[in-house]
Amino acid sequence: MKKLKTVFAIMFFAVALSTTATAQQYFTYDGDDFNVYLKTNSDNSQVLEVSFTDAAKSSWNQFSISDYYDVSDGFGYVVNDGAGQQFSIDYFGYGDYIVVRNEATGEEWTLNRRPE
Repeated sequence: MKKLKTVFAIMFFAVALSTTATAQQYFTYDGDDFNVYLKTNSDNSQVLEVSFTDAAKSSWNQFSISDYYDVSDGFGYVVNDGAGQQFSIDYFGYGDYIVVRNEATGEEWTLNRRPE
């Protein structure tokens, strides 16, 4: 019985440690034309996934991340929509907004973080 309790204790701590190591955060940024959903690592130092809503804001479309770059108080990254459109997003860690730019047209949007 003592051996069984020890095995369960080890399994519990192993699961707890693996869950903590892979913790992620999720943020949604709302705009007039579209919304952006970000999944980041636990300390917000890297964006892991990016999704945009369609124009009707009825479904989410995941974009692929192709590049990262430094910006003041954060970092930026370039995403591709799969249809040839490329966007850059300036992300400020725990900031209340992101800036999205269409690389082809130069059009720019500021999206505010949705309250949690």
